[in-house]
Amino acid sequence: MNCNEVDHALIEVEESAAAALPPQAQEHVRGCKRCQQLVSALNMSVPADPPSPATLRQIAEGIATNLRPVRPVAPARYFFGAFIGIFVSIVALGVYRMGAFAIAVMTPLQTAAILSALAISTGLLAATEFLRGRYPLASPSR
Repeated sequence: MNCNEVDHALIEVEESAAAALPPQAQEHVRGCKRCQQLVSALNMSVPADPPSPATLRQIAEGIATNLRPVRPVAPARYFFGAFIGIFVSIVALGVYRMGAFAIAVMTPLQTAAILSALAISTGLLAATEFLRGRYPLASPSR
């Protein structure tokens, strides 16, 4: 067994790294310095004590040193309006440039049904995007 195979065996093991390895991997670890260091690093216990307030303050200060204000994102209703405007523009441009091929031969009922289905599917698409949280209508602070 080589180091790469031991790495894959360690990935498959969820408990103690050395105890659950297959015999061939354990034999390789006994003779390989790199794998011994890897297994010992994986078996190290994590201290249960939480970091001191001074350490947490130092980490927070380190994170905050490079922060700078950013320009806020426009409200979601602007994105929604832009989405609707773009959609209507594309439909109007398509009808203007190519003509409404099928609408000329459809009855008014058929035309209304097709355009209603198109409008409903567009609304549902926009609603799912808002519900997924990509463009929230209201911020959580409101």
